[in-house]
Amino acid sequence: MSTWYEGPATMVVDGEEIAVTVRVDHHTEGSGWKSWSGTARFEPGDEPFAHRAFEANEPLPLYAEDGSESRIGVTGVDRSRGEVTFEGAGLPPNFHAE
Repeated sequence: MSTWYEGPATMVVDGEEIAVTVRVDHHTEGSGWKSWSGTARFEPGDEPFAHRAFEANEPLPLYAEDGSESRIGVTGVDRSRGEVTFEGAGLPPNFHAE
């Protein structure tokens, strides 16, 4: 597992687009993607969305800066940091690794 991307993204929670900073890790098998996961940190003042994202009963949209989308399942929440952990579904958005 290695960090593939760290930077800005947009998560949709309860129909609202929320700016987050994500760290995305990818897991490979052979020469292809196996899975991806990471964390999303909410901006100060948006921490209540972390709890709402954790309580969602469906995959949530996650957008890269170029507008490409994927879905994530939130697997944990750290309310004190305003951060959630997630597992990706399908291929990740078109994040551009630096």
